[in-house]
Parts: sequence; C-alpha cells; structure tokens
Amino acid sequence: MDKAKVLEEGKAIMLSFDIMTALRRQKEKVRVDGRGHTVGDPFKGSSLFSHGATSASLFRLAKAVKAGNRLGHHVKLGSAVGYRCSYCGEEYVWESNGKTLRTTTACPHPNGLELTFELNVPSGVLIVANDLRGHFDVEGDYDINTSLGCVKTTLAMANIGCAHAFVGNTCPGVYAQGTDRFIVVNPAQDAEYEEIPLPNARQVASICTDLWWYSMVDGDEYRRRGCRGKYEVDRVKVRPGVYRFTHHVHQKGFDRDAEGTPIIFSTIEWVRPPDPVRDFKAEARAKNFTAGQVIASSMRQYPSLYDGEDAAMKVANHIFCVIGGGGSWHPNGFVQYDPDMTPNMPEAPIPVFNQAFNWYPMCEYSGLVKAAKGEIHLNPSFVSLARNVCACIIEHGSGDRKESKGNVKIARQCLADLEKRYDEQGNPSRHTAKKRK
Repeated sequence: MDKAKVLEEGKAIMLSFDIMTALRRQKEKVRVDGRGHTVGDPFKGSSLFSHGATSASLFRLAKAVKAGNRLGHHVKLGSAVGYRCSYCGEEYVWESNGKTLRTTTACPHPNGLELTFELNVPSGVLIVANDLRGHFDVEGDYDINTSLGCVKTTLAMANIGCAHAFVGNTCPGVYAQGTDRFIVVNPAQDAEYEEIPLPNARQVASICTDLWWYSMVDGDEYRRRGCRGKYEVDRVKVRPGVYRFTHHVHQKGFDRDAEGTPIIFSTIEWVRPPDPVRDFKAEARAKNFTAGQVIASSMRQYPSLYDGEDAAMKVANHIFCVIGGGGSWHPNGFVQYDPDMTPNMPEAPIPVFNQAFNWYPMCEYSGLVKAAKGEIHLNPSFVSLARNVCACIIEHGSGDRKESKGNVKIARQCLADLEKRYDEQGNPSRHTAKKRK
C-alpha cells in the first residue's frame, strides 16, 4: 500500500471519529435509524473504520454537522468495532447526512426469527436432557452469539435427529398439555418466588441448563448412539409420531426473564404418524470432502481473511500449522469448518506451494504433527496438501519468523512420517491400514 493511500485512509478514519463525536454532542437532534438492526446506542461506541468514503466527502459532512446543516446525501462513516446486529450478525456500517444517523443496510430479520422444526419419535419415548452434543453434533459451527447462528445450529441438529434449542440459563420444565401437546416453559412466580401452577398442564421433565440449551431425542435413537448411562435425562412417554417444535426465543420482544407471566420457550405438537427411521450414523460415516472443497468453503466464509494469490496457503496454514486449527476432523480424513458444506461443492485449485510464506510455528498440537503421528487420519487430498505444506517449509522456511528453523525440522520429520503412513496416491500404507482396522 502506497504512502498516499495510507495517509488518505488515516484522514478518513479521524474525520469519521470526529463526526461521530460531534453527533454525540447533539444527539437529541439526531434521528437514529438502525433499519431493523439491533443497534442499541450508537454513540457509546465511536471507534470507526473507514468504508470507502473519501476524506473530502467526510470533511463536507463534518462542516455540515458543525453548522447544524443537512447534506443532500448520506456519507459513510464506518462501523463501530465489535458492534453487530444480534439478529443477523451483520457488522453494520453507519452513514449520516448531518441530521440522520442510519445503517447503510437493512436487517433481513427486523422482527427476529421464527423457528420451526420437526423431530421423529417412532419409539414413543422422548429423551429430555441439557446437552447431548457428545453423541449428536454437527461438523463445523455457526456463530451462536447471534439469533441467526442459533437458528442455523438448531436446524442442523434437527437434521441429525436432535431437537436442540437455545433457552438461556433458565432451567425450564417440560409440561404436557393433553396427550399430543407439550411446552417448554418457566411458570410465573408469586411474590414469595413460588411457582404459580399452570392450568391444564403437568410437568413431565426438567432441564438443568448448564449449556443454556435443551436437547431432546427419540428413545431408540438415544440407545443406538450409545448414550445410555452417560447423561442425566428424563424419559417421557409420548404418542409415537413426528413432533413439530415451534421455538419462540429468537422473535423480537421475547423476554426470557419476564416477571409475572409464564415464559414459553417452545411449543411441541404431534403432527403425524412416525416417519421411516433414518440411519443417521451411516449418513455421518459416508460423508467425505476434499481439501479443495474445504479450502473453497473457507475462502467463501472468510473472504477478507483468505484472499490474494496465496489464499490457499493461508487456509492450509490454518488447517495444519495453527495450534488447534479449529474445525472437526472426520474419521474419513477431512476437516470441516462450515456445517453447510454439500458433497457437490466446487473445489478451489491448490497450486504447488513454492514461495516464502509466514507459516505458523508448529508444535505437537498442530494438525500436521498430529496427522504425521497418526492421531488424525487424512484422505488422499489432505495427504497431498500436507505434503505440499511440508515441502514448502523445507524449501523456503517460514518467512521472517524466528521459529523458521524449528518449523523446518518439524516439517522434515512430518514428511518422513507421512511417507511411512501413506503411499504415493495418499492412501494408507498396508501397515497403517491394518492398524486402522
């Protein structure tokens, strides 16, 4: 980046900050329009990044604000660091004409999110618990600090046979209302903090929300997953069939701490006879993705993080070198960060890594080291990617990092170990394949 551009961006950032400070001083006269986003008080966070506005346009806006005038158009100011819409998760950008402060985009979910999903309970036994993710979990994750991320998590869990929804630290109960209808609810309390009985309802289960979510699954599926004796659960006898869950928590205005009234988190209703039983474990075992698909998915998820000609190297660095690396490693030898990946996703081309790069300093917790030791199994495409990373580090080191010498030593050992574990095509060697069986 040239010096003139750096100076221009610096001016823009300072002007944006000055404008927000001036607007704060006269906020009683400024109309704030979050356009459906949950913006709170925008004047509490006035650290801004510039978003394409020139210092000249910002200077004109600054003059207008100082004089108490209104421009004929809005000028981008930037986004407050760390401030995002709790519904959609967007880091909204502010703009102003001197009299109005508004977001540049509208929230796609201004009324929060409605959430409906189904759970097949053919056994006639509903298992109610807090956290069953040890045996029911999705590969990758969503941002559950937003309503949208919570909704996506719930829908993904429902797709693998688990009703899993956010309720906060509330410890609600499950109450039957007749034979085919249930509610997840906290009853109202009287002045002595005693629960007021719910009319025409009886409690059939309770949930200790250490996780702030609940988990419910079919009794037979619970047994098939090997969960028996590993969780504290309540078993509720229900009419066999498919149950529709309507979850209210993420709708605008929902208050899980409201006083004087029952707080209904979810409504559960029988809707039809049981669906055919799905083999969720077989579906999970059959999943497989290539390194090219995972890299393409990462670039799509984080375009500002994984950009440029070395984008594939950046993703490979995160997968194999960064400590922990995140994501979920599947027994079929791939790592998954994005739960929305599908088998027909396109692949990103992976070039030969033949240039200097600041590879993260590796240790025993890095994915490459774990793979070389056999703690992580790799499919052929990830074996190729691992060899690519090793060869690059051995040839070019780790850029300017002081740890370069150590990385080269680790890469040499990892490459030697990988050669023992996998053949030229990236398939397990006979010895390795025998051990895996």
